[in-house]
Amino acid sequence: MEERYRDFSQFNAVWRTPARSWEEFGTIARVEPPFLRMPPGGPNDALEARANQANPVRAAFAADCDAFVAVVAEQYFELCVSAIRAADPNHLVIGSRFGYQPQPNVIAAAGRYVDVVSFNCYDLDASAVIDSYAACGKPCLISEFSFRSDDSGLPNTHGAGPRVASQIERAQCFERYVTAALRKPSVVGYHWFEHADQPTEGRFDGENSNFGLVTIEDEVYEELTETMTRVNAAAEQLHAQAARTV
Repeated sequence: MEERYRDFSQFNAVWRTPARSWEEFGTIARVEPPFLRMPPGGPNDALEARANQANPVRAAFAADCDAFVAVVAEQYFELCVSAIRAADPNHLVIGSRFGYQPQPNVIAAAGRYVDVVSFNCYDLDASAVIDSYAACGKPCLISEFSFRSDDSGLPNTHGAGPRVASQIERAQCFERYVTAALRKPSVVGYHWFEHADQPTEGRFDGENSNFGLVTIEDEVYEELTETMTRVNAAAEQLHAQAARTV
C-alpha cells in the first residue's frame, strides 16, 4: 500500500482506517473493508463496474484489492508448482480448477506456472470464459460442467448450472456446449459432472439435482448418453477443423 500511495492520508481517504500513520496502521490486527464487493462472474461483473464508475473512491478500493490478489496468486502458484515439481517433475500440473472466473491478473499468474489451466464453467456456452482463460497462453481444460432437467423427478433446488424442461433439451444443451468449446483451439478436454444422479434427499451438502448419465438405480438417460456418444466420437475431428481455421 505504501508503494501505491504517496502518503498515508491518500490511502486512508480510501480505506478509512482508525490509524493516523503507516506505523500505526501496521499495528491494527484487522481492517474492515470500506465497501462490499460482489462475487466475480456473470452479471456481477457489470454491476461491479457500474458501482466503481459511479464512485471513484470505491474504484480505488477495488483496484487495491485486485492488485493484492495478483500478488497472492503469484506467490501461490510459484510456491505450489515448485513443490509439485520438486516431488514429481514428470507430470503435468493442471492448475487449481477455478470454481469461477477470477481477475485477469490471477489467470495470468496461473499461466506463468501451470501446464494446463483448469476451470469449472456451468454457463450455457463456455466460449467467452474459455477465451478469458486462454489469454494466459496455456491449454484449457473444462474441469466441470452439466445441465439438469426438471422432468427427472428430482428437486433440482441445490446444485450448479442451468435447468431445462426435458431430457431432450438437456442433450441439446450438451451438444451445443461441447461443439462450441471444441471450436476453441486452446481446449484440450472437458469433464461432465457427473455419472449418477444425486439423491432426492440431497447429498452431504444438500445437492439434489439431475446431473447424472444414469439415475441412482442405474437407469440410463438415453437421449443424453446417445448424444454424448455421437459428439464425443467426433470431438477430435471437430477440434482439428477449428484449429485449421485459426
